[in-house]
Amino acid sequence: MNKVIFLGDFHIPERISSFDFLDILEKEDPDLVIGTGDYTSQNVVDKIRENLRFKGISGNCDYEVSLPEEMELNLFGMRFLVIHGHQFGRGNINALKNYGLQRKVDVLVFAHTHEPFFSWNELYLVNPGSATGAYAGDGISRPRSLLIVTKEGFSFRRW
Repeated sequence: MNKVIFLGDFHIPERISSFDFLDILEKEDPDLVIGTGDYTSQNVVDKIRENLRFKGISGNCDYEVSLPEEMELNLFGMRFLVIHGHQFGRGNINALKNYGLQRKVDVLVFAHTHEPFFSWNELYLVNPGSATGAYAGDGISRPRSLLIVTKEGFSFRRW
């Protein structure tokens, strides 16, 4: 495996209708796409799965989507835990960090805030942001973004 892309907080069609992130995924050509939740429609999951290898977790707005609430993966020699994050409030970094340490992972990938985030303090805490730029619970729309992970490290793509 050479490249994994994490993305989420789509909110299609309730808050936005654009699927332009699919063009970005096609250009990036990842080995695996991991969804961090809030698709809000099974259609989003199905569209990603049409041409890409996909795994995902559900978010707090995924009433129609049947995916697990969290997922552990081994990627590039590190243990990843993927969780939407609403279980700990909006962007409660201390609670997310403690949960990651409790689970003994190297990287905790979360979502829910729609804002890209990267931090290291005993483990990596990373949020890919929103793949569609849909407004968050605070009513603010942010630039569209996703997270790219390779053996060389982490990077964000915004558009």
